[in-house]
Amino acid sequence: MTTLSSENIISNNSTNTNNSTNTNNSTNNSTNNSTNNLCNTTTEIPINVIESNDFLSKTQRKHYTPFGMEFKKISSTFLYNYGMNFSLEIPIVGNILHRALFEIELPVLNFSDSIITDITYVQFKANNLSNISNEIIKWTDSYNTMKNFSNIMFEVYVETKKILKLQNITLSFLQSRILNIINKYSTDLYTYRLLIDANILNSVDIAAYIIGLVSLNITTVDTTIDTMYNNNINYLNYYYGNINYYTKKYATVKEGKILCKWIDNLGHYYFNFFELVVNGNTVDNYSNDFLHIYQTHSILKHYKNNYNRMIGNTESIYINKGSPNYIYTPLIFSYNNINEPSQSLPLIGMMNSTIKINSRVNDLKHLIYLQDWEAMYEELKTVELRRDQHTVDNKNCVAPATLPYTSVELLQPENIYIYYCSTVNADVLNAKYPGIDSAAILTNYGDGTELLLEDFIYLMNNIRTDILLDDNTKIAIAGYHYFIDYNYILNLIQKPRVSLLCEYGFIDNLEKEIMANNDLDYIIESHHEIILDINETSIYDSLNDINGLIKDVYVFGRKKVNLNGISDYGKSDYSNFDSTYIDDIQLNVSNEYNFYEYYTVGTDSYKNRPMYDYLHYPLPNTIYYRTFSMFPYNIQPTGFINMNHIIGQNISVTVADNYTIDYYNSKNNPYNLGIEFKILYTKYNILKVKEGSIDLVFYN
Repeated sequence: MTTLSSENIISNNSTNTNNSTNTNNSTNNSTNNSTNNLCNTTTEIPINVIESNDFLSKTQRKHYTPFGMEFKKISSTFLYNYGMNFSLEIPIVGNILHRALFEIELPVLNFSDSIITDITYVQFKANNLSNISNEIIKWTDSYNTMKNFSNIMFEVYVETKKILKLQNITLSFLQSRILNIINKYSTDLYTYRLLIDANILNSVDIAAYIIGLVSLNITTVDTTIDTMYNNNINYLNYYYGNINYYTKKYATVKEGKILCKWIDNLGHYYFNFFELVVNGNTVDNYSNDFLHIYQTHSILKHYKNNYNRMIGNTESIYINKGSPNYIYTPLIFSYNNINEPSQSLPLIGMMNSTIKINSRVNDLKHLIYLQDWEAMYEELKTVELRRDQHTVDNKNCVAPATLPYTSVELLQPENIYIYYCSTVNADVLNAKYPGIDSAAILTNYGDGTELLLEDFIYLMNNIRTDILLDDNTKIAIAGYHYFIDYNYILNLIQKPRVSLLCEYGFIDNLEKEIMANNDLDYIIESHHEIILDINETSIYDSLNDINGLIKDVYVFGRKKVNLNGISDYGKSDYSNFDSTYIDDIQLNVSNEYNFYEYYTVGTDSYKNRPMYDYLHYPLPNTIYYRTFSMFPYNIQPTGFINMNHIIGQNISVTVADNYTIDYYNSKNNPYNLGIEFKILYTKYNILKVKEGSIDLVFYN
């Protein structure tokens, strides 16, 4: 038989910053209260409140002239609503604009089940607490009994060890001395022996062992009582460990924490789009997908940790520190190129211009999630059983539970076995929730034998309206989800407070005169995307709307259920570019250049495509990338394809054979959501600054 062993990022008023202050791999700079030769502006802006913050102060050299950089904060005078379009004007208070980023003040998401007033749930929770409390009492009584018994045994142990060191001792002398201790505690010892399980007692009763000896072998006795002494210690730890285990469990259930979390890559997807507008004309705009994909490959590896803190990919955003939690969204317009300060927007030459950044706060339901059925299913497959819930033979060997487990972890000193199961069957359900109708669950939602992930998702999405299961079973499986009003929680979350941080540069008089009095031409990059909907079948479409000088192209398909969540209040998994149901993607250009691009999904990953050698960091396998530039991060063009001279470009996307059955018409896709297919591409353009205003040479 198989046996188991038994044993701020930046706060508003901060005076120091770290790497995470910089959005695009900038060098770590230290900030203090000194001006460090910075030119401080005193311009007052009546529309927006500008707060001067020492986020970054540095002295550098541009060519051979000193210049200073300073962050200024542009705060709106009111709170935005989720799902609301907004516009922030960039005041011209510096000579150049080097970069900008949004600052978002996050509310702390901390809710408990105290908001549920349903009497059935209140009683359900009270019963759970009562059961756990009874376990605490049981283990406390066992611990106290063992502790009192072991104290006597320790006295016997110490006395025996002293006697065994004597010369010419006899068995009768040893037993007489131990009898004296037994007689001293006779009444209590008799009671303790009745309360302790017989199998345990035989391994810890040192006094009974000594009295039961018929001959004396000092070495054997010495070794045996050492073992029994250690057994006493182990059982004391065992009982005390279980007291702590159930005490923590009681505290967790009593707290009743409600799942309410922000989505992944929050800083990238907090807004839907970003638009740079000068004098009412759009210079550039891009989506949150473009931001996410670009930042994924452009941030150097050793900056990743700090950058993840900046955009909210950290548990610290859930901690109530007594001061606001902030995250940041970097902007990737051409002037935000951290490695190319020469690309900074020449404000000194745009004095007659109005510069705005338009954006939209994402819908709240797409920023947080209150349901995570996948995590609940994984938790359902994890079963914890105490040692006394197993069959233990007379050799103290524990027989494994009859569960479909792949591995077992032993939690010490509690002696709790944690089974990690590969699936959910009747044994798992009954072990997890004793007394539920597991047969009804497997019959109505599974295949009669097991409950797969997609079955569990379907069960949880329909559990409130289910008429096939009894209430006790539904409440045990769903917990507070069976009762909660999710919209009530959404209404408790504070409205977003968004500010714009602008890093202004201040240059010397000579450069100011040159920039203010001369026409300036800047090579910029603009962002574009095409969205195609894949519904029931594969698609073939023309791409004749693509024109201009194309630098690079990103292609991906994403299931629309990833955008909406697999449940009404589930996670919007924007950054999950899963291409499971796409067999191949073919980009075809018919012209004299004979450009022909073909992707076989799953084969042509970034590891097998040479153009990824040019990126700082690899893209996910499911995003396909094509560059026409030898050095994609250089602002000076090193290659492009002129789509103005090309006629007949098209694309075909072939879906897998199982797409319709397993996804499009599946039970967990009741609205028949298809695949969102996107083509993102970057174009070169020329920004002309003239007479205090700007113009684009090639219109988007």
